[in-house]
Amino acid sequence: MQNKLFLKAADICELLEVKQTSAYEIIGNLNKELEEQVLSELAYEVGERYFAIQRTEEGYDYSFYDEDFRLMDGGVYENDEIFIEEAAEELLEDEGWTGECIRGDYDQLMEKVEEMDEIVMAAIQKSQANINH
Repeated sequence: MQNKLFLKAADICELLEVKQTSAYEIIGNLNKELEEQVLSELAYEVGERYFAIQRTEEGYDYSFYDEDFRLMDGGVYENDEIFIEEAAEELLEDEGWTGECIRGDYDQLMEKVEEMDEIVMAAIQKSQANINH
């Protein structure tokens, strides 16, 4: 049983000296932990544009951004039966974003998007203030 990547219930019984029902319980708990650790958000840079996707209860929420981090398009991809990487690949292909995808930091991308949103909102408020005067 040296350096096995996957263990069967019988292996766990032998290794931990537990009954088979306990081994299945251990496997169930480990699987739950793994599910919680599955990637839930991704960001990509494609050329000079950006793509973000995150897991939600409905499936995957995704957004396409231009080079200035302004929202171009987005939606919900409702097939949560596939991994987030597969959903991202399919969405990018559907949108015609076929260039090199560079994996980025999701949180950093969202920070840049928020900064751009604040700049745009400030500009809108300033122009409305000028109109009202």
